[in-house]
Amino acid sequence: MDKVRLVVRYAICELTSPLNYTLALIIGVTINHFQGLGIFASPVPFIVPVIVQTISKASVKMANRQTNLLAKLPEHRQDPTFVIDGRGAIIAMAGKTRSIFVQHGITTMSQLLNEATMSLLDELKQEGHVEAKPYIGLLENSYSLKGIWQDECGMIWLTSIKNGDEPATRIAI
Repeated sequence: MDKVRLVVRYAICELTSPLNYTLALIIGVTINHFQGLGIFASPVPFIVPVIVQTISKASVKMANRQTNLLAKLPEHRQDPTFVIDGRGAIIAMAGKTRSIFVQHGITTMSQLLNEATMSLLDELKQEGHVEAKPYIGLLENSYSLKGIWQDECGMIWLTSIKNGDEPATRIAI
């Protein structure tokens, strides 16, 4: 029952989207024109695209809902998570990471890690992964840094460390 409600909610969202009606208007006018009729001679070329778009977009949203939630996860982390390019420039960040980095003017990995950056970046690109425990002066904290190189980008996430090797927050399971 919950899935039905979710699909209906997605469908209603699509039905309220002006883009669907704009595209249906363009499609309907084009079909009617090329049939040699008046541009508004038949309502079918206008109605069918709205129905097809609504169903297809709602089903795509339904199929991708977990992936979309997963994609939003890093923006809710308290510790920084970001994506870098091959030169170490930060190309994607969200949520708390964005606010911290904007506040400190951080746009590259070298601003975070100083001289250690290039060796970590080279290791990340060559090995496909990297782990380190740097102290980041700008953030005044030590972090466990983990990174994965994929599709010409590095995905980096930091976990705050306090008292030696213990993460700042632990989850009891």
